[in-house]
Amino acid sequence: MQYTTPSRLSLSDVGNAVPEFYVLKIDKVANQRIKEGRDIIKLNLGKSEVPMPKYVADEMSQLLYDTNRREVVDSQGLFALREEIANEYRTRWGARVSPNNVFINNGTSPFFLSLFLILVNPGEDILLPRPYYPTYVAAATMARANKTFYAIRNGRIDMDELARNFAPGKTRIVFLNSPGNPLGNVVSEEEMRRVLDIVNGQAHVICDEIYDGFVYDHMPRSIYNVYNPDRDQVIVLNGFSKIHHMYTRRLGFAIVPDAFTGALLKFQQHTVVCVDPVTQFGGLISFKNKSKLIEEEIHAEVEEYARRLRDCESLMSRTRLKVIPPGGSFYMGVDVSGYLSGNFPHSLSLAQKLLDEADVAITPAEDFGGTDFFRVSLTSSRVVEGVKRMCEYVLKLG
Repeated sequence: MQYTTPSRLSLSDVGNAVPEFYVLKIDKVANQRIKEGRDIIKLNLGKSEVPMPKYVADEMSQLLYDTNRREVVDSQGLFALREEIANEYRTRWGARVSPNNVFINNGTSPFFLSLFLILVNPGEDILLPRPYYPTYVAAATMARANKTFYAIRNGRIDMDELARNFAPGKTRIVFLNSPGNPLGNVVSEEEMRRVLDIVNGQAHVICDEIYDGFVYDHMPRSIYNVYNPDRDQVIVLNGFSKIHHMYTRRLGFAIVPDAFTGALLKFQQHTVVCVDPVTQFGGLISFKNKSKLIEEEIHAEVEEYARRLRDCESLMSRTRLKVIPPGGSFYMGVDVSGYLSGNFPHSLSLAQKLLDEADVAITPAEDFGGTDFFRVSLTSSRVVEGVKRMCEYVLKLG
């Protein structure tokens, strides 16, 4: 007997509206082809090849046998970790925060949805950058918020567009990302001040600073360095997957104003319960060594990514591909508009062909609200080889 699903059991509007996440969809195909013996060069994920520090891994291994610390349950996060984070933001950036303002979660991504749900009513606006990190839009869709945008042009915020699309009373959140994903734009302190002045305390300003250590001028910035705590409702997101190389451990934090710590705590109690204490204690050890980590490893990584960027740009000089210069993160945007026509109406179609015929996995602009560029991860030690394959392929197109 065959059964059919009646229409009354169909997906909800949100279930139908959540967009594709092409970077992971492409990654799944790439991994399958690697299993089949294909030599796929993966330039799609924002994942460093540098391992988590050994002293962190050793600490976490020992904690597995520590029946007291491994069983700690705190829905807001370990107090010692929250205290360490609050201390850094107070002393380094002058933020008016305490451990009570800090929340720990399984990476930063879960905070997008939880913050949108507790701060935005259905139909109200979230003002996002474009290009954007895909999960910003997915989370706004899940929260049934109205998505509006401001452009990133030539590495700078289009302030006129941001001001036009900011609607006091309707825009509940203005979202910043610096250094940016996908294009690596770094929001200057002057831009941060202008955004805060436009908002003027009439909406929450969330700044995703997950790539804060990866800037080519070695001068990290935080919105806390320029905010007015008596006016601005600022939220900072950051985590352990980039500087601390704890990518798959999924550990992130949010620093939020006093006004809604209670609401966020209730949300975490019902949805997270607690983040793995072993991972949190590992994060604590790493965070205490953050300055040393930046000096001894991150600066060298940034210089290596800059070298790879130059080598890739040199290869592309023979083609109609163009580098979109980043100021930070560990990505390189590549303008592919010179090859979009006929068989390749958009970057997704070209990315699919590169995976099929050149064995290069790359993330298309469609993941980020665009149509005419690729995001290339500079973290792969094979990135220059992968870009060479890409160049050889497009040169055959004429």
